[in-house]
Amino acid sequence: MRLMLFFFIGFEHSIVNMFLFPLSMIMGGEFTVFDYLMWNEIPAVLGNLVGGLCLV
Repeated sequence: MRLMLFFFIGFEHSIVNMFLFPLSMIMGGEFTVFDYLMWNEIPAVLGNLVGGLCLV
């Protein structure tokens, strides 16, 4: 439940995306694994790294 709340309030987080996007693919989402990795997971991971290294 916390993962979904984190996602619904607008934050992008690689761990949340690792749960929600494969789940939506199983449920019939119209995107490929390449789309998921290239346009969501890689930018989210890079953003988390930059935010963690620079702001923490």
